[in-house]
Amino acid sequence: GTLMADIIRSSLDSFPDFGKSICKIHLVEQSPAMRSEQQKRLSEIVKANWIFESKGYDKDKTDGEKEDTPTNSTAGESDTAGDKASSTENNESKPTIRVIWHDNFASVIAHSAKQDTNIPSMIVCQEFIDALPINVFEKTEDGWRERLIDINHEPEQSEDGTDTKKNDSSKAVVYQAANENLKFKPEKKTRLRFVVAPGTTPALRTLLNVDNSGRRENDDTEVGQVIEVCPEGILLVQDIKRLLSQHGGGAALIVDYGQEGSADSLRGFSNHKQVHALSLPGKVDVTADVDFEALRHAVNAPPKQPVSQTTGMELEGDDPNPPQAFGPVSQGQFLASMGVMDRVTSLIEDDSTTDEQAEDLYNALERLVLPEHMGERYKVMGIARKKEGIFEPAGFS
Repeated sequence: GTLMADIIRSSLDSFPDFGKSICKIHLVEQSPAMRSEQQKRLSEIVKANWIFESKGYDKDKTDGEKEDTPTNSTAGESDTAGDKASSTENNESKPTIRVIWHDNFASVIAHSAKQDTNIPSMIVCQEFIDALPINVFEKTEDGWRERLIDINHEPEQSEDGTDTKKNDSSKAVVYQAANENLKFKPEKKTRLRFVVAPGTTPALRTLLNVDNSGRRENDDTEVGQVIEVCPEGILLVQDIKRLLSQHGGGAALIVDYGQEGSADSLRGFSNHKQVHALSLPGKVDVTADVDFEALRHAVNAPPKQPVSQTTGMELEGDDPNPPQAFGPVSQGQFLASMGVMDRVTSLIEDDSTTDEQAEDLYNALERLVLPEHMGERYKVMGIARKKEGIFEPAGFS
């Protein structure tokens, strides 16, 4: 909830009219613990300016309870009533803001369609897509094959955590890490392993469009090359485009680490250290680089079907200026073009800024924009309409 709290605080300080016009905040979060933390953090800043209502942050309640009894509000209040100013005497001057939690973005779209409002949406995906599931495909001597996860019944591991014994009965080739420099010593032996499927799979045939033998036309990819595909990420950006196109407009920012094109990047993190992705299932953060080229193509390519498979929403018609994907650009370039240098300089030179605060601001700026830190590794992509059908959004021109 830190990012959203900062967005609200900055909006009220720098753009008060815009800040006070916010009527709803939708958060896509599946973790009950994170929802509770977000609810606490947001309530602290929101209550000073709005009547605060939240719904869905307590996942222990039934769906009916979440829908009909918003937390911190009068039981039985509808969404429409929740958006109006409070009728109590002490809060007549305060509008009501509703914070709603969702398990997925399709729920956000369904909520917008249900409300039938024409209010613009501002969407921020901060390190969101990198956590979505991916399919991994590897080029072998026999054609393309999908990497799968198998149970390692008799684990025999070298120091780098890779298997030294193959299970012949599985008829699968044990995946050996492509990055030989990645060395780690797990506390426990890995009980799961990556394998390469012996034949083609439905996902392989669908996502890479291979024939039954796993081969593609005019494919000169070398053996050992890997392609990662994130179907949920592709559907997400397409649904964001449709939401912006059909429900009041707006814009979206996607900030994540990745590049244009795919890479062999699946990995795990535990206690801020990189570990084997399968070492402690459920306790390791598993992530993969975002393929921004695939996301951009998913947004900008002409639609091939009349209805979204995930939401049932009709695709945009003859929109002369439909939402488009812009970028990606590096985070450092994006922030610099948006004036982060001038902003930090202004804060440092402010008389109320202490020397310690000035040093913290400078160090934070370096971390965000320098290529050797986050400036190049992180990318920013926007989804919006061109201004007057001509000009690209700020930060992407």
